[in-house]
Amino acid sequence: MKMKIFLIITLGSSFLLTTCNDKDHYIPVFNKFKKSEILNLELKNPKQIDLRNSEYIEEISFDQSSETMGSNNILPLEKNLVSLASDNKTIRLLDETGKKILKEENYSGRGPGEYQNISGVFNDNKFIIVVDNNLNKVLRYDHELNYKDEFYLEDLNAFTSGLTVHNDELIYPIRTNDEYLFNRKNLSVDNDSLNFFFKRIISLGKKPSSYNSFIPHSSDSGSLTFVSLHMPLIFYHQKINGISLSSPDVIFRLKHPDMDIINKDVKNSMGMGTDIIQNPPPIDIETRNRRIGLSQLFNDIYHNDEWLFLVHSNNNLSLFKRTDSKMIHTNTFYFNKEDDEKFKIENVSFSFPWIYLSSRFENSFLRINITELTN
Repeated sequence: MKMKIFLIITLGSSFLLTTCNDKDHYIPVFNKFKKSEILNLELKNPKQIDLRNSEYIEEISFDQSSETMGSNNILPLEKNLVSLASDNKTIRLLDETGKKILKEENYSGRGPGEYQNISGVFNDNKFIIVVDNNLNKVLRYDHELNYKDEFYLEDLNAFTSGLTVHNDELIYPIRTNDEYLFNRKNLSVDNDSLNFFFKRIISLGKKPSSYNSFIPHSSDSGSLTFVSLHMPLIFYHQKINGISLSSPDVIFRLKHPDMDIINKDVKNSMGMGTDIIQNPPPIDIETRNRRIGLSQLFNDIYHNDEWLFLVHSNNNLSLFKRTDSKMIHTNTFYFNKEDDEKFKIENVSFSFPWIYLSSRFENSFLRINITELTN
């Protein structure tokens, strides 16, 4: 039900942004959403899991017969799994264990059913949905990888955010609207109606524009979450169909010493000793005579009516127990490989009881029984 645009992910990177002029000044993030409830969410310290000694985590290597190794995502279907190969052009249908490739398709081209470059793949209960950022279109295939239809999205902002779909309602990011970051399109209705929502954090053309980068995810029941890539904030809407143009129902502010870096100045050699502000919190941002450093905090999000999973850019996985619009952090984990390096995580997906963790930088993926992480 979700996807993530993979071109935004650069592990360990930061963005150094200079000011446009001496008068740049931005209002607090929370002031954009005055009707939303603001809740602090304390995070526990992460726990290490050694993949060499774990009996309940499967590390599954991709089929060695395939010419395209690595994966940008593992998505569970009703009976099988689907993944996007590391070449960003090949879609793979895997068996339910993920150990065998049942089918591979590469629909490169410019015609109907074809794409030039896949920036993301996601799924709903009926279709596999592919996003082509070069041609500004989304394509739908059935669960056997047969072409169904496609839609052109003229203002699609495929480089900064993600997309999600619920009951044919597509939520996608837009580039040029002065006020809003997302649009909604009903894929079952042949019209071009505009349904803008989710206010910009930073005005169009202003910096730091990375504050406008979000990944959405929708649940089966129709709730909608957005995680900011550069702020410790999760935005929650109770219902997609009842989305307010201005405010989510709840904004969760994640609290942890690694994130609570208000007014922490960091020396930057590229700035010739000029102080930079590392991950400014959601307060006034005054950029005059300063540089702003934005480290990416998160890579991906998944949620349903019971759980929310959050992938950190440092390859940690946080689990949250959900009750309506409330959440409790249960644990955060990271997974060490044989060489004692962390297993790299870009994507998380779920089909009870299995959590799937994958990355284009790994030649394997993890399948974890959620009951083992929550006991």
